[in-house]
Amino acid sequence: MTRTPTLGTIGGAARGGYLLLVSCLLVAMTLLASPQAFAQNATPTAETTQRASSQTTSPGMGTQGASALSATAAGSPAVLATGLVYLDGSDVVWSVSEVSLPSDVDDAESATGDAYVLFQRAGGAIVRNDVTAKRAQVDAGAAYFVAGGDPYTVFGLDSNSLAWEFSLGASEDVASDAFYESPAISSINEGTYPMTLTRYVLRADEEAPIDPVTGSSLVMVVTGQVEVTTGSTVGQLSMGDGQSVGQSGTIHNTGTAPAVYVVLGLGASVSDSTAGTAQTTTTETESTPTPAAETTTDDTTTDTTTDTTTTDTGTDTSSGATGQTSESGDYLASINITAESDIYLTVTVDGVTVFDGYLGAGNSTGTIVGSSYTVYTSIGASTLFTDGCGNQFYMGYETGEVTYGLTANAESCGP
Repeated sequence: MTRTPTLGTIGGAARGGYLLLVSCLLVAMTLLASPQAFAQNATPTAETTQRASSQTTSPGMGTQGASALSATAAGSPAVLATGLVYLDGSDVVWSVSEVSLPSDVDDAESATGDAYVLFQRAGGAIVRNDVTAKRAQVDAGAAYFVAGGDPYTVFGLDSNSLAWEFSLGASEDVASDAFYESPAISSINEGTYPMTLTRYVLRADEEAPIDPVTGSSLVMVVTGQVEVTTGSTVGQLSMGDGQSVGQSGTIHNTGTAPAVYVVLGLGASVSDSTAGTAQTTTTETESTPTPAAETTTDDTTTDTTTDTTTTDTGTDTSSGATGQTSESGDYLASINITAESDIYLTVTVDGVTVFDGYLGAGNSTGTIVGSSYTVYTSIGASTLFTDGCGNQFYMGYETGEVTYGLTANAESCGP
């Protein structure tokens, strides 16, 4: 049985001098796509990443079975970022660079270039579109698609902010400090294509298929070591190693610990009939309008903060008050999750995945604001929650993986 407590109940109990400890063990396993369907889709659909409520055994999963979430199940995809890129039919290469992001926005420079995917490796970052002034926060383990043609400013939230930039373009445009460059790809016709970064996790001795849709996909190892087999070719990859894969094959975890890797690939071309003319807006007054609250996809969090006391919608956040609501009328709560030992954590808020990755002992996700939370952790007893009023609590004491559900109400500690 799955229980979904409210954040208001938890916060109220803590302020009354006791903690309400709720164990919400999700025993349900992930329903993965059939082998045939999985082999035919290089770019996973939303259906393959949804959480399932029944147990199943999937090909290549060994005797350990699936994880509680398909995003962390062996061989199952979690789409971190996706966007459209235009290619003119010329030869292109995949390239990856590691960048240390400036922690002061004044030190960050606005840059315009081709599209790329920012994959945050450590710390956090803010990505700002300098045309729209819209921003997104990208935490460690998350990614963001930076569209081509618009100027963007990217800077870190702290001095340890580190990211990988994945690009697809002409060889002569590859950054001089790139640590990976693929062989030239000459089989892509002119057109507009979806470019998607997808994360996979394999347990020891497990494997998953790979099947590029357009051109060659890039496999890049984040942690662990894997073996990539395509036809008669076998490649051994460890952390920071990449391989361009132009035909169907398999990826096998040859290590003794879980291996995490990402695949950057192109889907089928998109018709130009979906394109439109950019809209412009004008105002009759000289005052600057207050921007609406920004929401983003690609595993990023909602951008609501402009200073320490107000949000972009003018809500007072200085007291951690309860009973706050969003524009839609839903109650809001604020939580910060701290790892007391090394854990794997996935946090989904109001349908958007805001954190998905390893969280080392003593590290925290940072403040997360929303109405409905789903939290997967590999160790329940090592996952400490802190609400907006400063109250700390555990959702359970499971020594293994578990999924918790939390819902804000009128007594919840807001931002």
